[in-house]
Amino acid sequence: MYEIGLQQQLTENIGIDLTLFYRDVRDWVGTSPLVATVMPGVKYALYENKDYSNVRGITFKLEKRYTNNILARLDYSFQIAEGTYSNPIDAFNAYAANEEPRRALIPLDWDQNHTLNAQVTYYNSKWTVSMIGKYYSGMPYTPGYGRNQIVGGSALVGFKENSERLPTINSFDVHINRRIEVGALEFNLFCYIYNLFNQKGEKSVYADTGTASYTTNIDPDYVSFSLNRVGTVEDFVRNSNWYVAPRQIQAGLIIGF
Repeated sequence: MYEIGLQQQLTENIGIDLTLFYRDVRDWVGTSPLVATVMPGVKYALYENKDYSNVRGITFKLEKRYTNNILARLDYSFQIAEGTYSNPIDAFNAYAANEEPRRALIPLDWDQNHTLNAQVTYYNSKWTVSMIGKYYSGMPYTPGYGRNQIVGGSALVGFKENSERLPTINSFDVHINRRIEVGALEFNLFCYIYNLFNQKGEKSVYADTGTASYTTNIDPDYVSFSLNRVGTVEDFVRNSNWYVAPRQIQAGLIIGF
């Protein structure tokens, strides 16, 4: 594991923090070849430290200390995470399917290349206003074929694992607080707005279409009936858990004494 960093003051109130890192893992947890037992057709595998992965990247932070009632901060990370397998179970499934052990590196399931966070806060004796922006690039996933796209017993049906990326996700939050003193009491009125612009970021997608909106691989005739389901099969396909939370507004009052 290697890491080198630089902290530098640019002005009296602004500074940067830059870090480069690299991690080499040569005993990544994998799976042994299947071992036969005395019972016909029954095999097992063991966890073994034999696979490989590496992670490398850079982090950058720009910070403005609290002056003139304003505090600001920006954080950015670039990372590449590669390996033979993301999970030992993947190696086990490959052996069970009589596939050759993977020798090439592929993006790991948590390989998020770009992460950006920015925050600006205004503060005085009465008001506190914070604006927070977030940007995340998509995680890798393995694409798939849509219905009726392949025919024939010898058709090639495999895609390279983790060869596609989920859509990027960005959001913007606002926090507002108003402080009021009345005698010995202190009142704080607050309003928090999450996902201000109501961005519909997709956290998961269907492998055949690359979107969470629809898929070609769910046949309405084969979707089992459920009394708990409201709406059509198309509504069933559009899973709300696959999207980031919509705009949320929270408001309240805090009383201190």
